[in-house]
Amino acid sequence: MKKTFIRFEKQCTRCAHIIAPQFNPFLADGIMICEAFMNGIPKELWSGEVSHDKPYSGDRGIQYKEVE
Repeated sequence: MKKTFIRFEKQCTRCAHIIAPQFNPFLADGIMICEAFMNGIPKELWSGEVSHDKPYSGDRGIQYKEVE
């Protein structure tokens, strides 16, 4: 059976917890941060390979919440 992945296109950019680039001191190093991942959003979440609508290791209890 072939696995199918549901890709959430740019889930992080639509999340209420993302820290806007103008307030992100790490952006110059190419590291995107949010309230859940202050040391850098894991590539699996940023790429959309993994949905962050459920707890993810190290997310401090903060999951995806779409911007209203």
